[in-house]
Amino acid sequence: MPHRRSNMRLGRVLALEVLYRWDLLNNDYEEIISDVIRRENPNQRVIEFLIQLIHAFFQHKERVDELIRRNSRNWKLERMHIIDRSILRLAVAELIAIPDVDENVVINEAVELAKTYSTDEARAFINGVLDSIVKELKSQSRDDGSASENN
Repeated sequence: MPHRRSNMRLGRVLALEVLYRWDLLNNDYEEIISDVIRRENPNQRVIEFLIQLIHAFFQHKERVDELIRRNSRNWKLERMHIIDRSILRLAVAELIAIPDVDENVVINEAVELAKTYSTDEARAFINGVLDSIVKELKSQSRDDGSASENN
C-alpha cells in the first residue's frame, strides 16, 4: 500500500504543477501535461492519476470554482495566490469527480501540498475551505438522497 500512496502523492504533485503553470501562463494544459511527463518520466500509475485529476478539474471547472468561491469566506478566487488556488482546485476536483475518494485523505494531501509549496497561513486556510466544501457536498448528497426517496 505505501507504493500506491506514493504514486498518488506524486500524481498530485505533478497535477499541481500542471494547474499552477496553466493558471500562471494560460498555456494549453495538455501541452503542460506532456512536458511534465517528459521531464519527470513517472510510472504509468502516476501518469494515469495525474491525467485523471487534471481532466476532472477541466470537466468540472465551473462547479469546482463555485464551490471554492462559496466556501472561502472573504476571499475572491481571483485574489488568492496561484499556488493556493491550484491546491484547492486540485482537491475539490478530486472530491467531486473521483469515485470512492476518502475526503480526509484528500484534505490531508492538500494540506501537505500547502506545507511544502505555500505558507503556514495557507495550510490553515486550505484546510478550512476544504472542510467546509466536504460538509456542503455531504449535505447536498443527503438532500439528493431524500429528494429521490420522496419521488
